[in-house]
Amino acid sequence: MNAKRPKESLAPWLVRKDQPQPDVFALGFQEIVDLNAGNLLVDHKASDPWIEEIKQTFVENYKEEYLLVMSKHLVGILLVVFVKAEHRAFVSDVLSDSAGVGVMGVGGNKGGVAIRFKIYNTSVCIVCSHLAAHQHNVQGRNADFLNISTKLKFELRRENKTSEIRNHE
Repeated sequence: MNAKRPKESLAPWLVRKDQPQPDVFALGFQEIVDLNAGNLLVDHKASDPWIEEIKQTFVENYKEEYLLVMSKHLVGILLVVFVKAEHRAFVSDVLSDSAGVGVMGVGGNKGGVAIRFKIYNTSVCIVCSHLAAHQHNVQGRNADFLNISTKLKFELRRENKTSEIRNHE
């Protein structure tokens, strides 16, 4: 997003009049803030304008209401999940986590955020990541992926155990 706030309608991204209305929207963004030292250290509200613009796009373009299940950000990475209002009562076990793999192996300039939930009886896990740059750096991106997938953990309160994302789980 090049550290910009939304200035144009998101309808071209989110609305397809020739297709059925989706039940779930999962939207991932990178670089919603400048990747500077201040933003690496301070929690920010840069995700709020994006979430509000998404909500407004739904209101203006869809007959049915969408509700925010959860949003999660790590520095400039943002993941938001919405469901149709009719399904919200059937969404449970909503958890999130983030894993920084950038500066010193932990910085949030690179990394991933994840939201996992159950909808009806199906478990879903969505990960949004910002990996090492440059076309030639395939090894760096593979290492980032491995680090993110190893670090992400979801604390399941009800069962009092940890569930990990591993091997495409």
